[in-house]
Amino acid sequence: MAKTLRRQVLPIYLTMVALSVLAATALAVSSLVMLAGSARIAGLLAAGVVVAASAWLASRWVVTRISRPLLDMRAAARRYADGDLEYRFSVSEPEEVNAIAEALNSMAIQLKARIGTMNRQRGELEAILSSMVEGVVVLDAASRVRSANAAAARLAGCSPSEATGRSLLDVFRSTELAAVADEAAIKDEPVERSVTLYRDEPRIIQVHGSTLRSTTDPRPGTLLVLHDITQIKRLEDIRKDFVANVSHELKTPVTTIKGFIETLLDGSEHDPAQAQRFLEIVMQNANRLHAIIEDLLSLSRLEQSEGEIPRDRTDLRFLIRRVAENCARAAGEKGITVERRCEGECEAEVSASLVEQALVNLVDNALKYSDHGAAVTIELHGDADRITIAVSDNGPGIVPTAVPRIFERFYRVDRARSRAMGGTGLGLAIVKHIALAHGGTVQVESTVGLGSTFTIVLPRNAPHRSPRSS
Repeated sequence: MAKTLRRQVLPIYLTMVALSVLAATALAVSSLVMLAGSARIAGLLAAGVVVAASAWLASRWVVTRISRPLLDMRAAARRYADGDLEYRFSVSEPEEVNAIAEALNSMAIQLKARIGTMNRQRGELEAILSSMVEGVVVLDAASRVRSANAAAARLAGCSPSEATGRSLLDVFRSTELAAVADEAAIKDEPVERSVTLYRDEPRIIQVHGSTLRSTTDPRPGTLLVLHDITQIKRLEDIRKDFVANVSHELKTPVTTIKGFIETLLDGSEHDPAQAQRFLEIVMQNANRLHAIIEDLLSLSRLEQSEGEIPRDRTDLRFLIRRVAENCARAAGEKGITVERRCEGECEAEVSASLVEQALVNLVDNALKYSDHGAAVTIELHGDADRITIAVSDNGPGIVPTAVPRIFERFYRVDRARSRAMGGTGLGLAIVKHIALAHGGTVQVESTVGLGSTFTIVLPRNAPHRSPRSS
């Protein structure tokens, strides 16, 4: 049984009082035996019993007065340990116990303030990590995930709670990433690598790994920061392809022009017919250079417009009829019929010249790739919010691997055939940027051997923009 203050003090106090009373009684009895009778002795014994009982009650009261504040302090400490830091312990006396109570209350106030600060700091840290675009993963010494933010969990294809406690290899399924973590765990300086995570589509990740050491936790950990650079790499590849393609597209006609001019300078003036043919070839290539430069300038103007293009209320039925009339000669040369279908509300706030340019590019492509006697269809449909224009042909179609890149600059499904037909390779890129400048979209559906359908979707009304500050 636990030895409480009452159990320790009370028996000792009672024993001392009892012994004192018994000693006094014994002395009194021994001195009075010789002087008095038995009645007086009985009275003295009764008085001794009364004194002993009074002493016992007094000692019990004293011990209770001492132990009750201590029990209250124990109850207060338990409430603080359970997290009830709002509780305040109060006792007026004795002064020593009152001082302890004030110390406990001060401790509770300080603990509440420190815990509040820690919770705020933790909340701020969690908010920062959850809002970061970069993935952050903290590993323990065994390469198990201690914590991971939302961005890292998205890269892994799970939730942060599902990743916690599992090995890095199990979460990300990447031996490259695990190797970077192992290297970072044994090196003093940070490690930086590019790895590829294979999900529904490959993701290229720039990984920055470093060792974590803390005075509170002697076990070393590893911090991995994951930056998804897939889009950056894709844009970089597009830029490289663009530079290579534009260099090639410009170099081909320039080389041809230079070669035929050198031939003319070497004496072809003595053969007027041949000179005339050479000059016609030079003119064709000069026109091709001019077309490429004009298309590049058009793309540059569209990119710089940032959607702020002049718009007018336009009836797109008349615009489509004008496009069909402009392409009638090319269609007649191949015996192709251009059909028009319009339904719904066909008026919209657009740049008529740009939309016409986009449709001419689409119809011109459809005519180039359609066989003799085929049909090209222009369909216009309008509803309350948007205008949909679709240009369909019965040409050879586009292979599925080429569809995602069909709107890139200078991208050609069949390079030899496209160049032979006189295209610059920029027509569909211009169509895409015209649609984007209107706040719309363009997409393609194609089946090899059956044809393709290019669809432009435009909002009927121009978006409202706040006026710029001067």
